[in-house]
Order: sequence, then C-alpha cells, then structure tokens
Amino acid sequence: GTASPPESKGGALAAGGKEQGDDAVVAAMLERAGQTHLLEGLNPEQCKRLLAQAKWLDTSYSGGLEAYIGNARKLLKASKLGENPLEGLTPSVPTGERLNYGDAQFQAFEDRGLREAPFSAFVLVAGGLGEPLGFP
Repeated sequence: GTASPPESKGGALAAGGKEQGDDAVVAAMLERAGQTHLLEGLNPEQCKRLLAQAKWLDTSYSGGLEAYIGNARKLLKASKLGENPLEGLTPSVPTGERLNYGDAQFQAFEDRGLREAPFSAFVLVAGGLGEPLGFP
C-alpha cells in the first residue's frame, strides 16, 4: 500500500489547507528552490505524481524541501571547498551482535528483518557531483 505522510515537520506546505496543497503551490516551491528541471519532459500524469511526492516529502523533512535543498547545497559547497563537516569528531565501532550464518540466532534476526523490511527505506546513493543543485 501507499505510505501515509508522517506528522508534519513544518515545511512550506505544512500549514495545510486545500489551497496550499494544490499543484501550483508545490510547483512554486520547486521554482523557488531552482528545481523546476524535475518537471521537464513529464506528461501531465507524471507531473501530478511528482508534485504529490514533493508535497509529501515537504511535510516529511524538518523545515520542508526548501530546507533540505538548502542544506544539501551548503554541504556540497563545503565539500567543494574541502571542508569536513565531521571535523573534530572521533569515529567509534558500535556495539552489536556477532552472528554465525545459519544458526538459530542468525535465523531469528533474519526472520525479524524480513518482517520489518516492508516498513523500511533503502537508499542507494548514486554518482553525480550535485549538478542539479548548482554545483558543476
């Protein structure tokens, strides 16, 4: 099924109301963020689906999509300048379990993971240097 949006975290569309939720408001937000290229080449149905996703994402991220894009631009700029946002932090190995493939404990964790998978998100970060965010 389709996931329901989480409790609003205060994006541009969080105030809600039918008028604020229409496609024009979402498109205007994408325009302010310099992301209208996302709509290029889409047929009306694809455009409507993308705008619905953008609306959902706007309410899912603290500060909304504009804050997300602003943060991404800030981090990309820092990276381009060779700045390390983790400067001064010390990595550590987290505590965890050592599993032996196939034993009862392994199988119990595997079973639980399979039950939780439909409620999980997986992100694959693919190449690119941030061109869509203005960093050639």
